[in-house]
Amino acid sequence: MTILIPVVLTGFIEAPNRANKPSPQSVVNIDEMIKLVSDLNQQKEHQKAIDTILQVVNRQKEDSILRTLLVQTFDLFLEEEIRLGQRAIKSDPRNISNYQRVAGALELVGDNFHAMEVLLTGIRYNQKTPDLWMRIARLELAANRSTEALDVFREVIRLDKTNSDAYNNAAYILAKSEACDANDLKQAEDFAKSACRLDPNNPEYIDTLAEIVFKKGDQKEARTLIKQAIKLAPDNDAYLNQLKKFSPKKAPLVGRSRP
Repeated sequence: MTILIPVVLTGFIEAPNRANKPSPQSVVNIDEMIKLVSDLNQQKEHQKAIDTILQVVNRQKEDSILRTLLVQTFDLFLEEEIRLGQRAIKSDPRNISNYQRVAGALELVGDNFHAMEVLLTGIRYNQKTPDLWMRIARLELAANRSTEALDVFREVIRLDKTNSDAYNNAAYILAKSEACDANDLKQAEDFAKSACRLDPNNPEYIDTLAEIVFKKGDQKEARTLIKQAIKLAPDNDAYLNQLKKFSPKKAPLVGRSRP
């Protein structure tokens, strides 16, 4: 794993307490830091250990020892999350958050197979829970199983008519399929329009709809749509490339021969 400072973004780790942050001028004793973190880890206080390391890593980002210590501590934290989450599942198999907790930790350690097993177990007890189905669909996509992912996204749509991500993903998979026919394209367009209705200012959804419209042969409408996406996300190069793709190709100039 190569998890550095952004671990606070995973949703598992809280941001460090800035009130206790050492001053930039303070000198860190690495040996003392290692001992403190080791003691916290032995007490299974992994959150506090990570908080402690992050306060220093924010000032010494290039210190390889601190980076290694952070990764090791985060791994211990994830192992503890998995252990506690599995215990919680046995105690209350109908609590959705426990399955999400364990599956999320397993994904972060790269064990998508067991993450899928955990989610499927959760589905046995919570068959009408869109959140679990969405995580399963994303794991199917990560494994390049688009057909299976499409089926799951359709199930999410059946359960939750307001899930814009499910509509958008289903539309994208249909449109990008090599076997896409006119019926698939029509369904993809319906899905994409539903996603845009639910979240009209999402440039990703607009891009999906633009791609489908272009595939149907309407270059002008595709350009109009992708320009909306560019306006919402002007720094996204992918949308700029889409605009080039949707623009008519200029015929090469034929040079006159000299007399």
